Amino acid sequence: MNATLPENTVVATSWAEGNLLNYLAGVKTVTDPDHYIPHWVYLYYRYVFCAQSQREALEFLKTHEATHLMLMGHDVIAHSLNNSTIGSNANNDRQFDIYPLWRVETPIGTPYRMRPQTTNVPLAFIDIARASPETLSITAQFSDQKQVETTVDTPTAEISVSIENGGLLLNFDAETQIRGAYYVPPLGWNSLAVRLFYRGELSNIFVPIYPTDATSASDLKIWEIHYPPDIKTDKKYLATQPRATQ
Repeated sequence: MNATLPENTVVATSWAEGNLLNYLAGVKTVTDPDHYIPHWVYLYYRYVFCAQSQREALEFLKTHEATHLMLMGHDVIAHSLNNSTIGSNANNDRQFDIYPLWRVETPIGTPYRMRPQTTNVPLAFIDIARASPETLSITAQFSDQKQVETTVDTPTAEISVSIENGGLLLNFDAETQIRGAYYVPPLGWNSLAVRLFYRGELSNIFVPIYPTDATSASDLKIWEIHYPPDIKTDKKYLATQPRATQ
């Protein structure tokens, strides 16, 4: 990154990755040892990782003169609860977890069923079945008995599927065998981290430079930020101490 990105590059990323980038590559980041401000870690997770609107994320990033954004897949999935807790207020207003789904043994000839292992999850289970030679049907059964059905083209890679009350991240191999599945509740599904990393959205503003395809499967993704002209800076994103109320 030090050799390929412009000299004035400022990368927005998590504290752990920012620390490594700064120390090993000499790349300036929003939160790194050169200007370590603990409250900025909270602000990053609140207004970027957990952002519920692109505007608040862009205002934060522009205020910090960020030119690029970097996310790690394992950080989005495995650390979602911790990261979103850091980015929440006292009422945990942006807290979410991402739940792995596990196979449930069902009779031969019935749909492939997967469910969360943990309790108190809105999703009860999903059923996956062959709808046609070219498509799969996915049925999501929720704990309140609501059912959502959708059809997708036969996948051979990682896909994201909206199911109204959040969404699914499904990883298929080249033979259309499922290799991993996650349920993402609405707060997580609408977070900037998930929208960019797994749903491939906003690619006209967050332009993927590694890899260049927004939907490619990679554990590390980097975007160049193209700010719309109406995005302004806001000094609230430079606060060094928490306010009495958020």
